[in-house]
Amino acid sequence: MNLVTWRQGLCCLAMVVLLVPSALGETRLTPEVYVDIRLSALALTVEGIQQRLTRLKESPYDNEDQRRVGRIVQSEVDRVFEENGVTKRAFLEYGAEHAGAIEAWLNENPSVARRFSDLKARRSSLSKQIKALKEE
Repeated sequence: MNLVTWRQGLCCLAMVVLLVPSALGETRLTPEVYVDIRLSALALTVEGIQQRLTRLKESPYDNEDQRRVGRIVQSEVDRVFEENGVTKRAFLEYGAEHAGAIEAWLNENPSVARRFSDLKARRSSLSKQIKALKEE
C-alpha cells in the first residue's frame, strides 16, 4: 500500500464516520437537543412516579402493578431516545463529554433550566412520598 492509497482509504473512512450517522437517521447531539431529550425523558419519569404513587395509595400490596407501571414508563423513555435517533450510550457519553457546554446552554436559557430544576424537585418529592408509604 502506498501513501496515496493509504490517504484515500483514510479519507473514505473519515467520510463513513461523518456521514453514516446522518444516513441512519441518528441525531447529531447539541446542548439544546440533549436538554430537550433529557427533559422529555424526565417528564415521562415524573409522570410515571406520580402514577406509581397514586396506585400505591390505592393498592399498597400490589407490587406487580408497580413493576408494570415501571416497565411502561421505561418503554416510553426508551421511545424518546429512539424517536430522536440516539442511543442511551451515545446520549450519556455526550452528556459526560459536553457537560460544560450543556451547563452554559442552560445558563443562557433560564426558563428551560427552571423547568428542568422543577421536574427534578418534583421527582424527588414524589420519590420521597413513595418511600414513606412503603415504610408504613
